[in-house]
Amino acid sequence: MPFSFYFDAGTKMFHVQAVGAVNDLQLMELYNRLHREPAFIGCCPIVCDFTAVTEVLISSSVIECLAKAARSYTNVVAVIAPRAAAFGLSRMYQIIADPEDARINVFAEAKEALAWLGAKCAARESTVDGNPRGPEGAGEAIQKAA
Repeated sequence: MPFSFYFDAGTKMFHVQAVGAVNDLQLMELYNRLHREPAFIGCCPIVCDFTAVTEVLISSSVIECLAKAARSYTNVVAVIAPRAAAFGLSRMYQIIADPEDARINVFAEAKEALAWLGAKCAARESTVDGNPRGPEGAGEAIQKAA
């Protein structure tokens, strides 16, 4: 399977990676697998790395369907997509899933994606129910990793 994922306890971040050729069926299988993962369900920040994708055989209708379903999610998501086809479909997903442009962003480079994700997470963690939080959160760990 071209998609893999894991949870990094150090950064408290969920990683999704794609390698090689990817298609609609594989993307739908990934979607179904992710929805059984505690870190995904628990709204952990997500980095999707499509750097190693060599061919994109994913239809815009599948992207649209998944993006509409993702509107209710609260995970902050950074997508790394240096190739044009993956970048374009990722932007389509972003525009549909996150119309307020608040929690999903697409980047061509990993360093920029991790910096943005770290800043987003730090901002979210700075207050929880109006109470300041300490530096042990995901935002600081991700910024250190970047």
